[in-house]
Amino acid sequence: MSGANHIVGGTVFTGIFASFWNINVFEKPEYLFFTAFFSILPDVDHLKSPIGKLFYPIAKWLYIKYGHRTITHSLIFFLSAWLLIYFLESVTPGGNEITLIFAFAFFSHLLFDMMTKQGIPLLWPFMRNPCVIPGNPELRLKSSHLQTEAICFAIFILLGITCQPLFAQGFWTSYNKAFNDLKHLHQENKQSETLVSVKVQLMKNGNISNDEGLLIHSTESKAVIFNGRQFLELNNEMKIITITPTRTKQHLTTTDLLFFNITPDSLKDLIKNKPILQLKLQSTSTFSFIKDNKPSKAASADLEYQFNPVMAFLPDSVTNKLVNQMEILKYELQKTQNEKRLSEKSRHDLQYRIDQLTSSIHQMDLYEREKAVQELTIRRKELESIPANQDDTGKLQLRINQLQEEMRKSHVRVSGYLQYLIL
Repeated sequence: MSGANHIVGGTVFTGIFASFWNINVFEKPEYLFFTAFFSILPDVDHLKSPIGKLFYPIAKWLYIKYGHRTITHSLIFFLSAWLLIYFLESVTPGGNEITLIFAFAFFSHLLFDMMTKQGIPLLWPFMRNPCVIPGNPELRLKSSHLQTEAICFAIFILLGITCQPLFAQGFWTSYNKAFNDLKHLHQENKQSETLVSVKVQLMKNGNISNDEGLLIHSTESKAVIFNGRQFLELNNEMKIITITPTRTKQHLTTTDLLFFNITPDSLKDLIKNKPILQLKLQSTSTFSFIKDNKPSKAASADLEYQFNPVMAFLPDSVTNKLVNQMEILKYELQKTQNEKRLSEKSRHDLQYRIDQLTSSIHQMDLYEREKAVQELTIRRKELESIPANQDDTGKLQLRINQLQEEMRKSHVRVSGYLQYLIL
């Protein structure tokens, strides 16, 4: 088989089988380079092959000593090279992608050569007989035959084009996508080391709804996705039209928090805009919340998959009693302050009138002076009749402050555990 067909066919062959390990040979330039290089590496013993010309001294030595399609086309060479590459890749940071690419690309060359009439001595040097596929020589390919090579090249190109979704998504993702059910979505989630993005199309009340989000939790009969605004639960009772998983590069990252004796306002600030995976609460007072789409009321709660949960904390009987006392005292304080202001105003007005009459009485004539004396007598009696109010505002304010301190000590407090998703 020609070098061009070994490269194109080896790339398609490697791409298909590497997809089982979610390796896309088209994803990085170095993957394509190594795929092409390893797919023609066995022909390094051929002086006229592209790789033989590139490594001419090595090719000449191998050709003279062993000939073409001998040692480099054997399992011994394949396993030795595989162990060498595996060792080199294991001592460098990263995964084992190059080792897998080598295995499939190199083996593709051996496989394609076994399909030619000449075959290859796969078990060299133990057995020099050629290994061929199939056994009937009439069904095997003719090397360097233009028509045969052109047909093979066209088939490889067509396969490469049609298999692009397989290369990009990986075999198992493509397999799981074909079923449109929660069972295979769960399989995809288990096989993926990163978060899975899910596009789902549902039939609700005769209408089709579309949604998309990250898969947070899954079983064979249930899945929970987060779309950035809320958590959505999928189950087998729903009419699922399509469910399409796609692997992302995001990893599931969570944060755990323990909190003790915080106020409801502090709790609301703590959980605001956080995708909550688990929230366990214990309160000193009863509070209302939503669980399983139903309103509930209790002093403790265990919530899952919530985003900005709605909670209302209700004051207890002690707090209610203090609040009532506080309202009464505030009313009394306001009443006392109003009475004091009115009394002081009356005193001020009467004293002002008395001072005004006293200062001007010597300038009046006899008739006006008699009238002024009479008014002075009346105003002085009115002034004396105004009782001196006892100033209780200080005592009332002190009692209010004491109640506020008692309320602060008896205020609702919340403790619990929080686990939320970081995106």
